[in-house]
Amino acid sequence: MINSHIVLLGYMGCGKTTISSKLETILNLPSIDLDQF
Repeated sequence: MINSHIVLLGYMGCGKTTISSKLETILNLPSIDLDQF
């Protein structure tokens, strides 16, 4: 398997967390939400 990362950048409220959640489900990969830190 190839190690790669997907990074989502954007303004507050633009949907980064929503897209991240969808990608996590579709690609079966873990996600890290930096808003939680």
